[in-house]
This record gives sequence, structure tokens and C-alpha cells, in this order.
Amino acid sequence: MPGTSSAPSPPLTALGARLRANLTDNWTVSAAIFDGDAAGPGPEDPQLRDNHGVNFRINDPPLVIGEVQYIWNGKKGDPGLDGKFKLGGWRHFGDFSDQRFTAQGVSIANPFSSGMPANLSGNFGIYSVFEQKIYRVGGDDDRGIGIFARVSSSPSDRNLIDSYADGGIEFIGLSDARPKDKFGIAAGYAHVSSRARAGYGLSAIDGRELAAAAFRDVGDGGLSIRSPRGLDPAAEFSVLRAPRRRRHQPDRTAGGKIAEGCGGAGLEDRAEVLTGSPPGRG
Repeated sequence: MPGTSSAPSPPLTALGARLRANLTDNWTVSAAIFDGDAAGPGPEDPQLRDNHGVNFRINDPPLVIGEVQYIWNGKKGDPGLDGKFKLGGWRHFGDFSDQRFTAQGVSIANPFSSGMPANLSGNFGIYSVFEQKIYRVGGDDDRGIGIFARVSSSPSDRNLIDSYADGGIEFIGLSDARPKDKFGIAAGYAHVSSRARAGYGLSAIDGRELAAAAFRDVGDGGLSIRSPRGLDPAAEFSVLRAPRRRRHQPDRTAGGKIAEGCGGAGLEDRAEVLTGSPPGRG
């Protein structure tokens, strides 16, 4: 959203309400509504605008989420391996910035444009989640090996990331001597929208380094060890694959005309490995 934090996401919170209905032992339907701007409007970092996390705004355009869930072998003591599948969607009723064009239909990166993106009304997306235990340690419902996968999609004209997918595997308590230890590894893919790629590439003309924010692929792993004294040391690693710029044909406006004064620069993939534990995670 232009000048806002858009939606509640940790560490930012927002007031909301949720309704959940267990239709059967296997089927669940839930819906929720939240204030759609956790920190409030402004150009600064949302965490600085709401540095205590207690703004609790109620007058912003809402964010609505709906979800259907199906689970199998989910009861304690079920002999089969448990799993679940979720299908959901969300709708935000605020205004969002076009990733490429101004209100006049000119590329934002065009030196002769206003540089102010067009406002687009609303935003939405769909997602699904799959989880399945593939091995159980004895009769313990919590210990074993599980896999998961998640995918999501949203419009490319108003979202930097228009599709995302990840998946992974987790090992929990495989040793009887250490039933609380966990180890997991996951990999994800975030696709930068075509609108944003065009805008980022052309922005290099006037010196703005925006492409660095557009990471494509993410790999993540983690290890959690439960010590006898209750401490939980953890280690994580991440691998990021980011795009780099390359030359391409001049950009065109929404009407199909070539943007004046633009030589053009685009994006292509470059493998880049970063390691370490992200701050605030573990």
C-alpha cells in the first residue's frame, strides 16, 4: 500500500476477529477480519511508526481472510499417519501502488514521468498448505518425520512478489534419548512480478539501486536441541539467489509507446550464496 505497512505481520499486530467452525472431525472452515494497516500511514519503517506494537488501529481498510482445512488421522491414537491440507484466500480493501506505471500510463522509471505510481484499488491472493507425517516413532503422535509444502499467488501489477512456493522436511525426536530435539530443512522460491522486474531494471538509469531487494530463491535450514536445563540453542543457515541487471530493449508505456530517453536495463539471475543466522530467528 502507498505509504503504509499494508497488513499485520510479526512483529506488528492489528485488531481483528476470527470465526472458526468445525463442520466434521475432518473439515474446518475459518474466516477472519483485521485492520489492514498495522502501523498506520507514513514513509518511515513500519516498525518505527509502531515501535511498541500497540497502535491497535481500527479505521483503515480491512484485510479479510478465508480458509478451508481438511485433516486426516488427526485424532490422538489414530493408527494412520496424520496430515492436513488448507486452501485459503485473502482480500485487502486498501489502495496499492502499481509496480510499473504512473497514473498517466508512463513507466515510473521514465526520467520524464512524475515518478509517482498509479494507485490500484484493492489486492487479493490465494494460497494452499500441505502437511504430511511420513514416519512416526512408536506410538508418539509428536515424534517422527514430516514434510510440508506451501504455495501462494497474487496479482503481478500491484505486488513485488506475485507467486511463492516452499517445501521442507522436519525430523522430531528420532532418538529415544533426546525426544525433544528437532532438525529441519526447507527451500523456497519467490517470483518477482514482471511489472516489478521492468521497473527495477529501468530504475538503474537514474542510479536507484532497487534490484537488490528482489531476491528470487531462498533455502533455509535449522536445528533445535533441547538441553537438560530447558535451554533451546538453535542454529540456522540460509542460501539466497538474487537477480542482477542486464541490458534489454527500451521500456514501453501502457499504451505501447517506447519511453523517451530510456536505454533500458533488465534483470537476469545470478547465483549468490549468503550464510548465517537471520537476526531475531531461532
